[in-house]
Amino acid sequence: MAKYDVVKAEHGHIPHIAANMRDADKIEIWYSSASTPTQALLNGLNESEKCYTVLVDGVPTLMFGVVERCLLDRTGTVWMLGTDDIHKIKFGRREFSIMWRKVLELVKGYNIVDNYVHVDNETSIKWLEFMGFTFSEPAPMGLFGEPFRHFEMRIH
Repeated sequence: MAKYDVVKAEHGHIPHIAANMRDADKIEIWYSSASTPTQALLNGLNESEKCYTVLVDGVPTLMFGVVERCLLDRTGTVWMLGTDDIHKIKFGRREFSIMWRKVLELVKGYNIVDNYVHVDNETSIKWLEFMGFTFSEPAPMGLFGEPFRHFEMRIH
């Protein structure tokens, strides 16, 4: 079974994740912003208030963070991009507990966090549902009018 760690994200993590990004993530960032994997990861890391990388067997595999959108009502945009190696982690009770603590740390201090996910990004949708996000119906969005679903988590 693969060993994984969640660490503070660094610029040095970007080249491997960008070069090996999941096809669904590449398609999603292209349809939403016409960005390359490297551009999307750099923007995410540079703009995020908090940002983490998941290392699988010491290799950068997944980067996720939250970008503060509005200080007054404490809303943020959450994002996550990764490689297929994330599937090496078998999520049991221990792994879920570790990831859940990182998600709680990520959203601490926010009232609402949200974003959009392409309807074909099934792995991301399953993960977001698992983590407790709620979804809207698909609607056209982005530069190409592709169907995306808005997702959000209200923190109480």
